[in-house]
Amino acid sequence: MIYSQDTTSDFANYSKMIKHRFFIDGELSVDQQIEASEELTHYMSNVLRLRCGSYVVVFNNTDNEFICKLRIEEKQRIIIDIVKSVEAKRESSLQLYLAMSLIRSDRFDFAIQKATELGIQGICPIISKFTQIKMNLEQQEKRLKHWQGVATSACEQSGRTKVPVIAPPCSLTQLLVSEKDSQLLFLHPNEDDTSSAESITSLLQNNAAFNQQKIICLIGPEGGWQEEEIELFEQRKIPKLSLGNRVLRSETAAIVVTSLMQLNYGDLN
Repeated sequence: MIYSQDTTSDFANYSKMIKHRFFIDGELSVDQQIEASEELTHYMSNVLRLRCGSYVVVFNNTDNEFICKLRIEEKQRIIIDIVKSVEAKRESSLQLYLAMSLIRSDRFDFAIQKATELGIQGICPIISKFTQIKMNLEQQEKRLKHWQGVATSACEQSGRTKVPVIAPPCSLTQLLVSEKDSQLLFLHPNEDDTSSAESITSLLQNNAAFNQQKIICLIGPEGGWQEEEIELFEQRKIPKLSLGNRVLRSETAAIVVTSLMQLNYGDLN
């Protein structure tokens, strides 16, 4: 594709054709030159086999993305030259967050990846009564860095320009205190009780203002919520939400509830 002028429209279309996207944390501007980190240099050169003159897209948690051209200097240093800033309207206006009980590592990674692709704004790992995953502080810090990397990679792949924040693990009580002003919903399977949990269809039909506030969906562990936790939710008048009569895995529930919320109040249309 040949461009006679560097118009915003041309570059907006061009950015969709560029295959490789990278997150860079920090302020970015046109004509800025950035030296790629050692890790990014290795990935660009040895994994992706990018060459001098290759075009890539970078983003930095704003509503814009930046078209860049690569230069390779002495000692295989890669310089990223920012050529153009393009507005990218790919972020949902829905303030949707997940608070998920910790589950097995690969399944939690999967939930982060797919929820990020679907437009979630943040995820908080929670430690509930039936949570079977135990981590010390050092392990938590290591996992948190890994989880943030999973979310970043999902943004690079899906075309998002803002990376969801993965919060440090906390207890259910801590979450309820810190998010007392948010709209909380807790997911619970109907099983044999078909009357106590509101269906998500009914909930969405009766709450037209959901797209104007921060929503946090609480997803329990493999063993479900403990009875005391359910009583705590009910005391705080947190709606019980059902996704149907079948019992879903935590990571499945995360995908389903995110999809339905985005379909009704976000940009999944």
